[in-house]
Amino acid sequence: MPPLHFRISWYLIGSSHGWVITVDERSEMHLVNPITSEQIALPSVITIEQVEPIYDNTGAICKYNYSMDTKMSVTRRSLTLALGKLRYYFHHKAHIFYDASVGSYIVVFIHNPFGQLVFARLGDEKWTRLSSYTNFQDCIYQDGVLYAVTAFGEIAFDLSGPVVGAKIIMDRVSDFYGRERVYIVQAPWGDMLQVWRPEAWINEEVDGHRHEATFEHKMKWMKYI
Repeated sequence: MPPLHFRISWYLIGSSHGWVITVDERSEMHLVNPITSEQIALPSVITIEQVEPIYDNTGAICKYNYSMDTKMSVTRRSLTLALGKLRYYFHHKAHIFYDASVGSYIVVFIHNPFGQLVFARLGDEKWTRLSSYTNFQDCIYQDGVLYAVTAFGEIAFDLSGPVVGAKIIMDRVSDFYGRERVYIVQAPWGDMLQVWRPEAWINEEVDGHRHEATFEHKMKWMKYI
């Protein structure tokens, strides 16, 4: 593992169970244990269909072609990006969960465009697409089931078998995207809850930078399962 000062520019997009999920200067992801210095490479971003490698005349990857396609639509023309620039556009956030049934970890990655969902187990060579749905905002893992919520409310994935099963366990509860952030939490009494955090749209300047939205300090919740 390189000394810590080589990784100052790495981005952090998630953490749990003593691990942080980082994105390096080539926009590749790693698990890093900041206490033991252990580092585990995650599958390459080029195994996700929105990212196509571009090679130079020596056969090395020099750029990425970033597609704006989803399974449902094509929204904009693709972008050609330097290796370190992809993470500005593509990476949103990631979660790591411990799977006691196999004694290892699962990483779930929410990526752009439009909050798409993939996952990988440690040792996998590629990311696996979970759904053609978009606008995923948060997820939690329990007893072999990944509960993932979109901006509209929705979906569970059974990851315990060789084939991933999907089931909508709550119908859409909102028809408006972008007004609220949605999270999943487990209550002390065991229920899964959706937490909705409204956004208040304002215009302000902080340290010379313009901001167009901030969160209100209030929440609402509803029982998920």
